[in-house]
Amino acid sequence: MSELDSIVVACREADGIVRAINDVNQALPSELRRKFGDIVSDYLARFGLEGAAEKMMNRSVAQIFAEYQSGDVKALASGEIDGVKYSVYGPPTGDETVGGPQNGEAIKRGTG
Repeated sequence: MSELDSIVVACREADGIVRAINDVNQALPSELRRKFGDIVSDYLARFGLEGAAEKMMNRSVAQIFAEYQSGDVKALASGEIDGVKYSVYGPPTGDETVGGPQNGEAIKRGTG
């Protein structure tokens, strides 16, 4: 089992996904944080909070990376203000529902 198989986004409801994502991000090696963050941002833009939660909850980072298919989401506007870059997207188009464990948290599965 690889390290990415042992790091899991665990939450039951969409409102716990932000905490779970932050916990997972801290558990990842620095070289993978950007890739994970890009996937999270893409899912949020395409599916909204609940849809992103549905795509990631109770999945290992390895599963999330393997299942990810980038969408061609065009920003409505983007730019930079005082050194902070931003992008604005339209409303999410996904209609996924949410389910699974409670209280967002990243968990590490045992390897043995």
